[in-house]
Amino acid sequence: FVFFANKFNAQKDKKEYAIFPGSLKDTSIASNFGYGSYSLHIEGLNPALTYSLIVPHAFSSCSIIANGMKIGKQGNIARRQEDEEPSVSSIQALFRPDSNGEVRLVFNLSNFTFRKGGIFSKIVLGEVGKVYKIFRNDLIFNGIVFAAIFTIASFLFLLFFFYKQARFVLWFALAFIFVAIRATFFYPHLAPQIFPNLHWHTVFIIRHIPLPVIFFTVSLKKALKLCYKIPYATLLSVASLYTIAVFSFSANTIEKIAVYYQFVTIAFLLYNLVILLTALIKKLEFAKWMFFSAIILIVVGAYDLFIYANQMPGLYFTPVGSLFSIILIAIMVLQIYSTSMQKVDVLREESKIINHSLIRFVPEGMIKLLNKKSIKELEVGEYVEMRMPILSMDIRSFTKRSENLSPQAVFDFLNKYFATIVPIIRTHNGIIL
Repeated sequence: FVFFANKFNAQKDKKEYAIFPGSLKDTSIASNFGYGSYSLHIEGLNPALTYSLIVPHAFSSCSIIANGMKIGKQGNIARRQEDEEPSVSSIQALFRPDSNGEVRLVFNLSNFTFRKGGIFSKIVLGEVGKVYKIFRNDLIFNGIVFAAIFTIASFLFLLFFFYKQARFVLWFALAFIFVAIRATFFYPHLAPQIFPNLHWHTVFIIRHIPLPVIFFTVSLKKALKLCYKIPYATLLSVASLYTIAVFSFSANTIEKIAVYYQFVTIAFLLYNLVILLTALIKKLEFAKWMFFSAIILIVVGAYDLFIYANQMPGLYFTPVGSLFSIILIAIMVLQIYSTSMQKVDVLREESKIINHSLIRFVPEGMIKLLNKKSIKELEVGEYVEMRMPILSMDIRSFTKRSENLSPQAVFDFLNKYFATIVPIIRTHNGIIL
């Protein structure tokens, strides 16, 4: 692209060229801050067709001119910071070439706020139907992925209220809920489609608050019951202060701080890796599930970072990676929940057997007389006072007779005796002690 520094709507060719998409720092301006124009002359188009141009979302401001006509814009371009309004959405602009099949595109770009100001993702140019299909498919795919992440995270969040023994589930759920929300503001079309009137500073705040990494780190501590107190407390304190700063300071100030906060993000990454590896070595419960879930996020995050830094071409995989990561966590949680329910069923059956056995020693009728539903409700010293008949029975010469009988014969004699009197007593609601 031909580049014109500190000029808008420039059209004449000159010797300076610059990479576009790219940063103003890669031009003769040699800074992330400033303004200029990129110009591109295209030949061989079909004059009978309408063409579409998609420029991805960027916090810089941009306007597009095709053959002298303005066809789209992001934000509001300006020659100074006071007049500029950064963008929050992508551009989908339509144009038709001249009768000779030519078009001269001019991209006016300004950036006075963001340290990586410019256009970084690929620009799509083609027949309107084909480009719209690309735009629609991208929107649908990312929308489904983020909706799935948010749905699973919300399910885990609700599950916590029914199974509070696994408190770490709440922190995992919050981490991925914020991942889904933030991602809609990082990927070109979603948030502006849902909230077309979003102010750019709101988008800036949502993109900068580090809540997902905070919640994920806390969830590892809760789940594995493992942490190194000083690094853990230091990282969470710094991240919390940075979160407060994002809400309190100007975008320019936060952009300067963010350069250094990247080292904190790396420290979070290393700390969590150490925790996960330690958990694996100690063979702690849940360690394998969480390790593989975290590794997925780390790998796709590193890959996307290279793309974002223009070190390699490709598509962003963080949405898909986040989905697979939370699916692993969800399977782990459901397995824990299922195992717990099985244990509860076993304990319930054992409790029934124990209660049935205890009735032999403490009759159920006695428990009812004490106005209790179960023997578990009985407390030491509890009593009730009431009037009732008492029948005391003795077997004449039982001791002398037992001395002349075998043990088995004694048992047989007693069983015959009880078989005779017990039904009569119970018929009259008696309690046998």
